[in-house]
Amino acid sequence: MFTSFRTRSSARLAGFARQIGIMLLVCAVLVTANPARIRADHDMGDTDQGIAQQDPLLAAISSDNATRINSLLELPTAQIVNQVVMAGDQVAILVDNRAVWTATLNWRQDPAALGSLFAAVGGPAPEGVIVLPHDELVVRIAISPDGRLIATGALDALVRVWDAASGTLAQTLAGHGGPIWNVVFSPDGTRLASNAYPSPNSGSPSEIHVWDLATGATISAMSGQDDVWSLAFSPDGTLLASGGFPNIWIWDIAAGDTANRLICGDVINDVAFTPDGNRLVSGGNYGATLYNVVSGDSMFNRNDLSYVDFVSISPDGGVLFTAGKTVRVLNTSTGTEFKTLMGPPSTQAVIDMTLSADGTILALVIGNLTATEDIESTIVSLWGITDSAITLPPVAGESGGEPSGPCMAIANGTVNLRSGPSLDYGTTGSLSVGQTIAVTGQYYGADAMTWWLLANGLWVRSDIVTVSGACDGVPVVTP
Repeated sequence: MFTSFRTRSSARLAGFARQIGIMLLVCAVLVTANPARIRADHDMGDTDQGIAQQDPLLAAISSDNATRINSLLELPTAQIVNQVVMAGDQVAILVDNRAVWTATLNWRQDPAALGSLFAAVGGPAPEGVIVLPHDELVVRIAISPDGRLIATGALDALVRVWDAASGTLAQTLAGHGGPIWNVVFSPDGTRLASNAYPSPNSGSPSEIHVWDLATGATISAMSGQDDVWSLAFSPDGTLLASGGFPNIWIWDIAAGDTANRLICGDVINDVAFTPDGNRLVSGGNYGATLYNVVSGDSMFNRNDLSYVDFVSISPDGGVLFTAGKTVRVLNTSTGTEFKTLMGPPSTQAVIDMTLSADGTILALVIGNLTATEDIESTIVSLWGITDSAITLPPVAGESGGEPSGPCMAIANGTVNLRSGPSLDYGTTGSLSVGQTIAVTGQYYGADAMTWWLLANGLWVRSDIVTVSGACDGVPVVTP
């Protein structure tokens, strides 16, 4: 069994880590051997700043984050959920690396339907859910941008492509020499990229294939990079980024060769292109970094974030989501933090993060960890992300309509209260775990955090309490 969640392997192998446990030791050894980093020392420039300022979602979050990113659902699952993917009206979930469930749901308007789906995990598949059969354990799944196809990668070195609506096996793609580690669709849905992890002690690098889904033929087969943990297509589909150890390789798909290599000296757990294709974000064991794809220059480096296992960028390019043990909302261009969605306790970690294709729902799978940091059970957490043109549905489990009753803050632990909305103000009191107090005002601080003004005249930071009631209507106050 792996000893820590702190590898991308552990999130994917929660159901079968013993079978390939040797592979899980590789990154830890290499990180110790080469801790070098690139530092952020390049100015963003007027162009990038202008894009960020015009982004409507970015403006909505920065000006009114309390009403633009809302928790829709948080539900424990009876079996381990490894991954959730969503596109169009289609949802697919990977359960305990063994079962792939897929269903057609109007999840944007009815997140409670998703709640019902996750609540059924651990029992028979409910009516309307299709189970995609596999003889081998499944490592990773992906959904095409239009939701019509689902790809699965398994230990038997095969990639399978399924019709999502019917559950029919459309193609079996053979050519890899080891367990499939990643599957990802191109932005237009016509191609699929996959990579295999080499057999333990083989001494071979990871191999990457790009497949033509119309014919099942290999467009390009690329190798040379060790330990590839993540893949991402560029928006125009001509480039493929692969993140692993110790660098990021950017491949020219048509040529089958590298167009650039970003030297980072880090274990890269996830990569994502910005919508303009000119920049690339990476999440690694030492934080998150934004790169210029052409020059390879780092544009910001948030090494203070520590471990980042997942990165996702909003469709308009302005907002970056990062997840490890903490889920953060950042400005994609500058790395400035707008909001902390959740900072799980030491006994939890995010083992998967997926942003829906339309950018309206962020799905998190949170692992409950044992004392040795094995994944014991999971919680699915859904967040609604909107701009001013979209109205969020009621939170699942509520009776419907707007939340009622006074806004109340509940302490997540022993939390400090301050005389003003900043850590610069002195501590003048505290709340014990579970203690409840009314909220009378809110203020968006210079630290890019929302602060609640409490009925006793003191302030508390929003990420260390849970609020309930009609909190969207709490007035904004000036301290």
